[in-house]
Amino acid sequence: MTVRNEKNLLEETLADLYPKWRRWLQSRHAALAGIHTELLQDAAADLSEYVLKKPTHQLSNAEIQKLGFTILKRRVADVFRAKTIDWVEHLPLDLLPSADRRTDPELATRYAKLLRLLVGLVAQLDRHDRDLLLRNSSVSDHKHIAMTPAERQQLSRLRDRLRGELLERYGIEVSEYLTE
Repeated sequence: MTVRNEKNLLEETLADLYPKWRRWLQSRHAALAGIHTELLQDAAADLSEYVLKKPTHQLSNAEIQKLGFTILKRRVADVFRAKTIDWVEHLPLDLLPSADRRTDPELATRYAKLLRLLVGLVAQLDRHDRDLLLRNSSVSDHKHIAMTPAERQQLSRLRDRLRGELLERYGIEVSEYLTE
């Protein structure tokens, strides 16, 4: 297939995909209505770039549509991840949990604030690390499978890294909150 034919196929596919994408965004992500157009444009640009850079492998219309939806879903996930990180980074310093038990008697409030910081750190992890860290809290069948020694070691290092980031960024020693 020539480049011109590929461009024509891509244009036809995008013309077919745009309404489907828009309906999907409106039904699943109405809260992002203000940036739907931007998400559509970004996904279309990424899809076009990918398809046109694959001259040796011709994709079918169905493959292009599936790839397009995957790209759109990734763009939505990126937006939510960025908003989560932004939410955490704008936490006022006076709301950070206190390490002094005498000045902060509300244990639940401290844990809630600590959890908010952890959510921001977890959002920055790559998918493999998030899956490993959250493995035992998921409803999937993976938590019933014993971890390999390598996975246990990775999990230990990941937890140490998160503790270190909390200490470095916010001056919070997690162990002080877990001893009560």
